[in-house]
Amino acid sequence: MDTKNELVIDKDKLYYLSHPYTTFGDPELNKKRAKQLEIVLEVLYGIKVINPIVLPLGPSNDRAMEQCRHLYNACDGGVIFCPYWEKSTGCNEEYGWAAEDKKPIFVITDNYKLKRFGLVG
Repeated sequence: MDTKNELVIDKDKLYYLSHPYTTFGDPELNKKRAKQLEIVLEVLYGIKVINPIVLPLGPSNDRAMEQCRHLYNACDGGVIFCPYWEKSTGCNEEYGWAAEDKKPIFVITDNYKLKRFGLVG
């Protein structure tokens, strides 16, 4: 059995939610979708996330990513990537952080299924 890809969620930990914002799709729709996914993760899976997309970040992309990095560092459970994350510059940067730090990486699909992603973590 491949235990590396087994879904193990620790409900006592905090997870970072990585969602496209400004470099893919409409920022306002992305913000609404990220908030919906935050609620879905809590209701369906019983986990808490830090959702940086709903916080006032900026004023530049570099400054926003610096703030996201601080929020990411506060999360001890891993990173959950939302649909289309791979099309987002910021999400790809966050993936790099998680890979480098060997944090658990999860993806949530369009039908709200949460699964372990790859061999990182």
